[in-house]
Amino acid sequence: MKLNDSIFRFENPVLNEMYFKVNDDFKKEKMETDTESANGRISVKHEDNDLNEAFVYLTITIGEKGDSFPFELKVTMGSNFLWPEGLAGKTINTLLTVNAPA
Repeated sequence: MKLNDSIFRFENPVLNEMYFKVNDDFKKEKMETDTESANGRISVKHEDNDLNEAFVYLTITIGEKGDSFPFELKVTMGSNFLWPEGLAGKTINTLLTVNAPA
């Protein structure tokens, strides 16, 4: 299988924020087993003067304060993404919001 070089490039990702705290008030009987506790957020910083470059942040949060989760965890990572001139705006948006977090 031959791999093709991608036109969408990124620089080394960096850890921007990490927070972990054990919930001392956690009560196992209050934890809902069918609760989806992971949330994600994508933030794109795109400077107008850099039309083919953007910094993308991905934040993942698991758990929450209180007695129904054993811990809180929040991690934010980011990287600078680059692409060649001439790509359509819709393609760039897809690259930044789908491909970049992957």
